Amino acid sequence: MKKSKKAKRRKIVSKEKNLERAKTKVKCPFCSNEDKTYLDRNKIVEHLIVTKDSKDHFHVHGPVTNTELIKEFIVMIAKESNIEIEDED
Repeated sequence: MKKSKKAKRRKIVSKEKNLERAKTKVKCPFCSNEDKTYLDRNKIVEHLIVTKDSKDHFHVHGPVTNTELIKEFIVMIAKESNIEIEDED
């Protein structure tokens, strides 16, 4: 039995919407928290990624020469982790 033209069109429109959403939303490859997994890639202006492997090797990727931005990242990481640190303002 053939699908109606409307059903075919709805499927195409739905697929197009999902593709558009996929272009703007990015899933964090490291995060398992479902509430914070999807990010709007069009609004991301800076990033910092720090990983530690099984051999205790750390890898840091981000704007490490921008010290003021790194300080902001550290303050936000501490806040998320409930760690009290002194802000150097």
